[in-house]
Amino acid sequence: LFSGTSGGFPHFYSETEDFVESPLGGLSAQILWGILSESDWYDSDSKNNQNLLGALQLQWRIDFIPGLELVYSLVHHEPLLNGDLDLGQLSQLIVGDPQEEGIQKKGTSMSTLGFRLSLPKEGFEAYAEIGRGDGFLNPLPGVSDTSFRDIYMLGFGRTITTTSGNRWRLSGEIIKQAMGLPQPSKTTLVGTHFTPRRIAHGHTHRGQLLGASIGPGSNAQYLALDWFGPKQTVGIFTERTRRDDDTYFRVHAFDYGFRGHDLEWTLGIRSGISLGMGAAQGSGPLSLGTEVGISRRKNRDFVGLDHGHNRIFYREWNVLADLYLRWSLPTG
Repeated sequence: LFSGTSGGFPHFYSETEDFVESPLGGLSAQILWGILSESDWYDSDSKNNQNLLGALQLQWRIDFIPGLELVYSLVHHEPLLNGDLDLGQLSQLIVGDPQEEGIQKKGTSMSTLGFRLSLPKEGFEAYAEIGRGDGFLNPLPGVSDTSFRDIYMLGFGRTITTTSGNRWRLSGEIIKQAMGLPQPSKTTLVGTHFTPRRIAHGHTHRGQLLGASIGPGSNAQYLALDWFGPKQTVGIFTERTRRDDDTYFRVHAFDYGFRGHDLEWTLGIRSGISLGMGAAQGSGPLSLGTEVGISRRKNRDFVGLDHGHNRIFYREWNVLADLYLRWSLPTG
């Protein structure tokens, strides 16, 4: 529901300081309200420049199943017509929209249910999240925002400690944001009509996605192997990403079958070293790291696809390089 893809936005945030203990286990909650703005280049309608974002997360640590946590997350968008905020909209994150409210003022929402299983002694972690979202994720004009879309994420991590004290970690993740084909809200004798889009610029802030960076209608698979020494780490990773299947299946699949997808493969390596004089093994106040990789992408944004007339697919290579210097402040 959220990632680091977009920049920050003004918001109010509150959470429980720690788990609240109960006979059923630990309970915690987080809540957020913020104001999102559309891109300056989106449209010239000044009435839809902002909308209210509400987010709620409830977490349950299940003590009778060691290491298991369940999480429910909800994101709700409320249109702010002319930028005016009705304080009653704050509560609609929890209670939903009033039944008598007009269609142009109704909010849209998406929610997920997830779990995390963490077994530190065995060096294993697994997590999953599945959800359903309204069509505000799809910014195309004339698309019904009453049709639900399924999204899910699966991930794991496995760490093995050698007799010398070094560690190996294998980790992977699968994410899919499945967007169904646009469905008409109703059909009449004069043609097909679609429900008006209530949140015009969707789940974005200033044109940048708030959710997964791969975007709606996309899927990705990631696999990495890392080695952790006393002061150094080395790793290799690979990723496959297929973007915007919603558009592809609607516009290009009939002409190109499985060959015309916007598909990217990435292979990279990373390394880090501790430069500090930390007391603990493998730790220190200063660390230096780098990550480099190469990727090959086919049919970026479906450039060159021409209803089957062009069969020479557009391919391009990209190189990524990242260098970081991190200072870890003492916590106590």
